[in-house]
Amino acid sequence: MAARRARARNPRAGADPHQGRAALDAGASDYLAGEFEPRELVARSAALVRRREAGAADVLFCGELVVDSRKREVRCGSTPIDLTPREWSIFEQLVQHAGTPVTKEDLMQAITGADERLAPNAIEVYVSRLRAKLAGTGARISTLRGIGYRLENPQPAPARAGW
Repeated sequence: MAARRARARNPRAGADPHQGRAALDAGASDYLAGEFEPRELVARSAALVRRREAGAADVLFCGELVVDSRKREVRCGSTPIDLTPREWSIFEQLVQHAGTPVTKEDLMQAITGADERLAPNAIEVYVSRLRAKLAGTGARISTLRGIGYRLENPQPAPARAGW
């Protein structure tokens, strides 16, 4: 009976709070819990479209690298650079926040699921592998002791023909 009264006052009452977080952690851009108004869904969808249109370009340039977020591809000129899914997730975070520090905690969240645990030095291992794969491309990942990492000297530019 108390649950019904709570739902009458707040349709989202009793919804599993972890379900929304899990959906967002899995890549969802938004989450509506429980019952909702169709107009709210339409408004949220429109806001997501506006954010997407105003957001960062799908193709970014960093040194000699061409980073295509939509295709999840990294190329140095015409040569593809193969990244594992976790390497891609870390690199994508660094590219999206190029020039600014990204904490190890943020990088850990980018590569793990809600219930997944990694060794404390996992980020260091992945960043080391990324540095090796990106050597000579002009992309430089700096370590910021006690903070995290930063992608240095990014060169964002408009997409070139063919990309």
